[in-house]
Amino acid sequence: MSTSPDILEALRRLETNLYPRLETKIDSKIDEFRLDVNGRFDAIEVRLDRLEQESRVAALDARVHELEAGLAED
Repeated sequence: MSTSPDILEALRRLETNLYPRLETKIDSKIDEFRLDVNGRFDAIEVRLDRLEQESRVAALDARVHELEAGLAED
């Protein structure tokens, strides 16, 4: 039967071997998550840029129509 110090030593070795593997696995998952989130933000940014451009074009079109209407009245 194992003694208490033997069990503690076995647990220490297990922790020593397990910790780096867990850390590597967790880091890998965090990197995957970061890439996914960055990709989603990039896609949102592209959509917002497109909406901003469409909004500017619509505002310019509206202003041109106002100017044309004003010129037609004169």
